[in-house]
Amino acid sequence: MQEAVTEAGLDITVRTAGCLEVCKLGPVVFHSGDRTWYTRVTPEVAREIVQSHMVEGRKVERHLYPPPGQS
Repeated sequence: MQEAVTEAGLDITVRTAGCLEVCKLGPVVFHSGDRTWYTRVTPEVAREIVQSHMVEGRKVERHLYPPPGQS
């Protein structure tokens, strides 16, 4: 995640955390700016989250938690 943020030139702090109560769906990313949760985040998905969500403003729906329509 940090590498993707740095590559995109964004001023965003990436922090690690322990269990976020959805460990079985991990790795998990929580974007505090808009309180979005992402699950099953691989390095490739992290790059997609940074580019699509943080740069372009489009959430990566297939990794959202809860999934769209299941709040």
